[in-house]
Amino acid sequence: MIITLAAMALGGQPVEPDDDAWDMTHHADHGRVASAAWASGQALLVRCKDGRLDVIVNGLPPASSRSRRIEMTLGEVGPETQTWATTPSARFASPPEPARIARLLADGGELKLNTAGGEEKQTYALPLPTNGDGIRQVLRDCNQPLQGEHDRLARLTGDAITWRRVPALVPPREGVPGEAVVGCIVDTLGRPASCWIEAESPTGKGIGAAALGAARKGLLDVPDDGRDGVRLIRFTTRYNFD
Repeated sequence: MIITLAAMALGGQPVEPDDDAWDMTHHADHGRVASAAWASGQALLVRCKDGRLDVIVNGLPPASSRSRRIEMTLGEVGPETQTWATTPSARFASPPEPARIARLLADGGELKLNTAGGEEKQTYALPLPTNGDGIRQVLRDCNQPLQGEHDRLARLTGDAITWRRVPALVPPREGVPGEAVVGCIVDTLGRPASCWIEAESPTGKGIGAAALGAARKGLLDVPDDGRDGVRLIRFTTRYNFD
């Protein structure tokens, strides 16, 4: 579905994005889309379809697997290196935390992407439209908040995550398999000082609460990267019972 959307939205000669606003389209099959395209071949799409929010960057070097490492700087946020979802041989990728990325895109500025690693390493600097109302409408369509309390906090991801004390797994109360995504604010001492459940499946089985309990038992090494203050970490805990 993403391939179809990208091909549909990018048909014709790419043009420089309008200085004021994102291009807005609505399709019965693909939902509402806010998009911008550049003559260099890159394009950005923010889509809400069936209640799901997607952020898609097209025009990247072909991917070699179902994920790729991308270093991103968005306005004053970053640089941060994260794992983006993609498809082998595809030239598009989707970042984690799409609602957060969409809100940051709506604020304008410049998006810098570095396809870190591999033979096709490229760097892109994409000036964003200054009027983000189109993206905010897409966020509303998907019942996503227009402000995120933690959007601008530095993320600890990938190789930057080093556990000084690995969280001890806490079994869910009903002993069923599943997974939960947990977010935590990490203080300057490396403690997950404030944590919350971002998603859990299945719901109502205590899986999210168990993942929270595990997270709070961990202790991280905070990298000496010249950034002061707290960081944010997101991770997935999976429970399998044989």
